[in-house]
Amino acid sequence: MPWFLTHFLIFPALDFIRPVFGAIPLRIVISGFAATDESTQVSAASQFRIIFSLEEEPVLVEYLLKASRIGFPLDTSTLKSLAYDLAIRNIKRIPDSWRTQKSAGKHWLKGFKSRHSQLSIRTPEPTSIARATAFNKTNVGPFFDKLKQPYEELSLTPERIYNVDETALSTSQKPQKVVAESRVKQVAQLVSHERGETIIMLGIINAIGNSLPPCLVFPRKQFKPHMIFGAPPGTHGFANPSGWITKKLFVECLRHIHRHVRSTPENKVLVILDNHESHISI
Repeated sequence: MPWFLTHFLIFPALDFIRPVFGAIPLRIVISGFAATDESTQVSAASQFRIIFSLEEEPVLVEYLLKASRIGFPLDTSTLKSLAYDLAIRNIKRIPDSWRTQKSAGKHWLKGFKSRHSQLSIRTPEPTSIARATAFNKTNVGPFFDKLKQPYEELSLTPERIYNVDETALSTSQKPQKVVAESRVKQVAQLVSHERGETIIMLGIINAIGNSLPPCLVFPRKQFKPHMIFGAPPGTHGFANPSGWITKKLFVECLRHIHRHVRSTPENKVLVILDNHESHISI
């Protein structure tokens, strides 16, 4: 805005309003300056900044958190539909777009998320019902009862308790979003191979969250040092035509752990394993 408009319009308006701020309706102030309705319109979006009260939103937050804890988290579309249903049920003033779409808008979702930092948009991990129901006090309790005995007998500390397990890695990663020409049906990105190969990684982590360099098993007859180029320092590589850890390779993995933790008869380490064939062979 030019300086002369600021001087002759804004400053007199402030001087007029300041002595009686809040004491007269806005329309009277507008009429005193011959302002038109078009110049003083308030956008529809600003009229509906917060739909639910400060007492109602925490109830919705608690419902979302509880649903997530029991394995039934709501996606953003379901949350917006739920917000619309709650607004209708509680006779709230809502924008016309909510009624048209039968759903809350993206601006409400963004504001709702910013007001409640304990909520975040996450990608859930698929978990079977059998696995979820097996994780309960009755099934998990005996594990800690058995863990208590060596923990006390060996005078272990959390950093001397390690969990070891395998996971599968792929040499072909999911491409990230790239910048390309619009109106092109398909965008290609060159990779070494399309399908990739599966590499077995033996992860090693202790009870305080510190990890050791992993062991990698490649589906090859012979291991070559270049196979672990770029891997974390200290990574130990193996080769097996099947790509799986065998009894012999697992013993080598235990030696790998021993070299890093420097366990001795006086300073023992507890390694927790599952019942895989290669683990129970020793």
